[in-house]
Amino acid sequence: MEIDHRFAEGRPSGRSHPISVPDLVDAKARAKKSPDSFDVPAESNLKRIKPGDFVKLARNKERFWVKVTGFEKRRLHGSVDNDLLENDDLPAGTAIYFQKKNIFSWLPQEEAAF
Repeated sequence: MEIDHRFAEGRPSGRSHPISVPDLVDAKARAKKSPDSFDVPAESNLKRIKPGDFVKLARNKERFWVKVTGFEKRRLHGSVDNDLLENDDLPAGTAIYFQKKNIFSWLPQEEAAF
């Protein structure tokens, strides 16, 4: 069985597929409810996201970066890029699924300095 290289890097669990994460915040709904506090990328920018880019998601009250690794129908998948304080069940390197509506920020790989 051949390993899909998109999921192999940095994943401590050895799973071959990303996991679905409950409780990801709907960034679009949050921005609509509190427009002075939250800003989300425009739909035109969300369409430009590609593997290697970074996106900021939130689960409960904690925001975190994810490195995009690919797309699957209406979902994106990526690898959690930093350790979380409150959501310790998502260590750095965990492959997850998410949707465009969950994206608070977008950082193209060309602009990433970390």
